[in-house]
Amino acid sequence: MTRVGVLIWIVLAIALAFAWSRIFKRIGWSPWLAVTTVVPLVALVMPFLVAFSKWPSEDRPGRAQP
Repeated sequence: MTRVGVLIWIVLAIALAFAWSRIFKRIGWSPWLAVTTVVPLVALVMPFLVAFSKWPSEDRPGRAQP
């Protein structure tokens, strides 16, 4: 793999981690969990973990229940 290829992968990993950190921050989790999403297996499991877990933001009073 060339240096340009490696650079592209690094930039993509940083962009992915940044996006996940924003998601984690909005749902009330630590944004540092985004570092784990660089690992391929974790990146595949994390969307399911986020989708099916209880978010701290759901516990706020006055929030409409579906």
